[in-house]
Amino acid sequence: MGDLILFETLAGARPAMGGVPSPAYARGGGAPAVRHGGASVSAGHAQPNGRTLAHPGGRRSDGRPAFFFDLACPFSYIAADRIERLLGDVEWVPVPTHSVIDTQADPDELMAQAADVARGARLPLVSPERFPAAVPRAMRAAAYAAEHGAGGRFTLAASRLAFCGGFDLERRAVLEEVAPAARLPVKECLAAASEEWRDAELVAAGSLLQAQGMTRLPVVSIGGRWFEGVQALSQAVSWRRSA
Repeated sequence: MGDLILFETLAGARPAMGGVPSPAYARGGGAPAVRHGGASVSAGHAQPNGRTLAHPGGRRSDGRPAFFFDLACPFSYIAADRIERLLGDVEWVPVPTHSVIDTQADPDELMAQAADVARGARLPLVSPERFPAAVPRAMRAAAYAAEHGAGGRFTLAASRLAFCGGFDLERRAVLEEVAPAARLPVKECLAAASEEWRDAELVAAGSLLQAQGMTRLPVVSIGGRWFEGVQALSQAVSWRRSA
């Protein structure tokens, strides 16, 4: 698709995020056990495909900060653009918003709030096709990408297409552009997008967040602390600097 632009120039340095309209909350507790990105779990529930879903009693093993995001969430897009520049290597964990939040905010109000944050971060922001509808196929592909060490590349390419270009991430042709940008095989990425068993794993990640009292995305977990919502990244960075 020659009309798709991956906006790689946005990977340059950005000023600190500003115009944050509402507080997030930091909480103590252990980091979650989530399969995405290669982290191990201490216990879980076996699935027919042989994978294991983590439960809130598990623990991550590699000590990296974890970034929980939804490709349909504009605040996740804004945080994703800068998180590894500010926190270094992170674990990318896709989580459907509906698995964390019971009620959906008004789409116009949500985009207006996100637009204020995006202006502070000097990022373009448009409303994707079908916003605020969920993007389950793209989220399954994001889980596959994270398993293969490409969570960041996939998320950045996908979220820029959605929130910079307005493209619908559920379209096969769009995912066909995201996969090579993330240096993933297109065929396998598209296959993962159709694997409905992945939905249970994505929802399980949401259950982990709920167990920690999280009610908004994105979420950053670092050093046993949890930060949620629009200020999640800035508060995580401040905590690390003062720790």
